Amino acid sequence: MAVGVTAGYLSGLVDRAFTFVCNVLLAFPALLFLLTLGPVVQTRFVGPDESEPAWMQFTVLILVFSAFGWVPLAMVLRTVVRSLREREFVEAARALGASRRHIVLWELLPNVWAPVLVHITLAVPAIVTTEAALSFLGVGINEPIPDWGRMISRGSEVFYDDPTYMVFPGVSLLVFVLAFNLLGDAVRDALDPHTVR
Repeated sequence: MAVGVTAGYLSGLVDRAFTFVCNVLLAFPALLFLLTLGPVVQTRFVGPDESEPAWMQFTVLILVFSAFGWVPLAMVLRTVVRSLREREFVEAARALGASRRHIVLWELLPNVWAPVLVHITLAVPAIVTTEAALSFLGVGINEPIPDWGRMISRGSEVFYDDPTYMVFPGVSLLVFVLAFNLLGDAVRDALDPHTVR
């Protein structure tokens, strides 16, 4: 949020540098990075006869998702702030002698919460399904921590004997993603002033 709002408000050289960094990170294949980083971390920090601790698996996933996940939200906020900074209430605050900090904290930030909440409700299912896909491929969260991707992978091995081992985790993942998408639509409708109620 801070980077997107700052780049949108300051524009100029800061905006160009922000756009360049975002384009580089968007061009980088994050899923491929996750696929390769897991085994590298395990061979570097864990002995050959030891299993990777759960905190290390979670840390790697959180760091990679954080490194690449902030870009879409920051770009949306940059665009929103660029349109808001020319509005009358911002011009009035400038005319009254408000500092840049006051304008950003008290005039712009309260007006960007709707896109932030909608982005969060759309990003959470994407992160969960990406982690499930990694676990399905065998590089996500390992045993004994339960994981939908690994459950679906194990269920596919015994699908013909008992399909419920694959169906229940798959349906649970589907319901989770659908619930968050519906929540995102409801939040957007509730916070959009142009929505007819």
